Amino acid sequence: MLGTKLIQSGLYRTVILISVAVGGSSVHRWAAGGDLNTTMVAVIQAAKARYTITGVLWDQGATDFTLRTPEGQYRSDLKSLIDTIRAQGVRAPFFITRCSFGGEDWSENNPVSRAQASLANSQHAIFDGPNTDHDVTPFDRYDGSHFSASGQQKYTVAWIPLLRAHPGVVEHAH
Repeated sequence: MLGTKLIQSGLYRTVILISVAVGGSSVHRWAAGGDLNTTMVAVIQAAKARYTITGVLWDQGATDFTLRTPEGQYRSDLKSLIDTIRAQGVRAPFFITRCSFGGEDWSENNPVSRAQASLANSQHAIFDGPNTDHDVTPFDRYDGSHFSASGQQKYTVAWIPLLRAHPGVVEHAH
């Protein structure tokens, strides 16, 4: 849906999305030394052999909220992941979705959400992605966690102005 919307918006003529995901994984597994870090590096290297990576869209955090990952630890692990990606020569904008929703004691202001928000730094091409904690309501989640059709629609549409605001991403696409 995201690729289609990006083309329909006129932002891109062609979109290739490369998903590197493991459901229920913590950010620590993606950080340097984590078991998923080497997988991510391999995918980046394979992609770079054929394509220019023009953006990294990070959407993860609910598992860390459930695990009660401390704010400083989440921030450190996510920074480590970003550093790993940069070490692979990927200078493209890195977008961090505000994503921590889950659990009975969840509130929007929580350690994972604060850590995600704290890393945005335009000088390092790190930007806020959609805020699914706020914008995707419980009514947009078919099982209380995962997005229903309305949640997917809200999430997808939220990317358009964010990517449009960073023309460096578009320049590489044409």
